[in-house]
Amino acid sequence: WIDAEDPDAEWVVAGAHRDAWGFGAVDNGTGTAVLLETARVLGAAAAAGWRPQRSIALATWDGEEWGLVGSNEWVEQHRDDLMARAVAYLNMDVVASGPNFGASCTPGLVAVLNQACADEQIEAPANLGVPGGGSDHVPFLEIAGVEVSSFGFHGGSGAYHSAYDTPYLIEKYLDPEFQHHAAAGRMLVRMLTNLAS
Repeated sequence: WIDAEDPDAEWVVAGAHRDAWGFGAVDNGTGTAVLLETARVLGAAAAAGWRPQRSIALATWDGEEWGLVGSNEWVEQHRDDLMARAVAYLNMDVVASGPNFGASCTPGLVAVLNQACADEQIEAPANLGVPGGGSDHVPFLEIAGVEVSSFGFHGGSGAYHSAYDTPYLIEKYLDPEFQHHAAAGRMLVRMLTNLAS
């Protein structure tokens, strides 16, 4: 947590699942790496005196591949607080597997996502649909009614949920200089700080 000065402040939440089928470098090592780097950047800003107007929570989930177990349990445990205080949940799942930016979000986050894209000089998708099922945004939306967004840089690797989803695949082919990881991290920091302002 990076707490706002007001103890009753609203919340902005971001998360990534840390479990995987096999090695899980893309799914979801990419999302976890981006979330951890975001924690480092925001932590350094907080240590230097920055405080958001809304509190920011960063979380890693277990059991996503087994049915969104970790995020479901957390949302169920904190449902009342989330319904009363949460402004948004940003989901980091498979965020750096190629050069093509893609995103989805509920209607309340369209302007925030488009502004973050403009600020980062990324072309926003023309059609921002609502995220589908199968990842940790689902309990936030379906159980607590929180606005959700998911975004990342994608490409075809053919290694989804296989033994080939390795660090070698990312380092050699999908993101050799980690540019897509870095861009996803900048987008996450931008969206979190904009939403927390």
